[in-house]
Amino acid sequence: REIEALLRRALAIHSPLYRRPLLDGKRVLVVAAEHDRITGAVHAKRLSEHLHASLVHCAGSHLLSLWRTAAPQLIEAFVAQHLLTPVASEAS
Repeated sequence: REIEALLRRALAIHSPLYRRPLLDGKRVLVVAAEHDRITGAVHAKRLSEHLHASLVHCAGSHLLSLWRTAAPQLIEAFVAQHLLTPVASEAS
């Protein structure tokens, strides 16, 4: 346990889980790949909870294979709903 704690402290600089989120969670989308063996769904869940962000799961692995999944549509819908602001029409 002591070694594990030391490793966590040493690697904390690389993890967003050890820092205060700077973005509004409503503007963050965490995309988890169902078969990701590098970071895994548990990490995606922790990350989304820490950031107070939306979490979606898609088929695929760590690289997500965007061209073979529903991920692009999910990301596009999220961006349209949460990140794009309507452009005010120019006054005459």
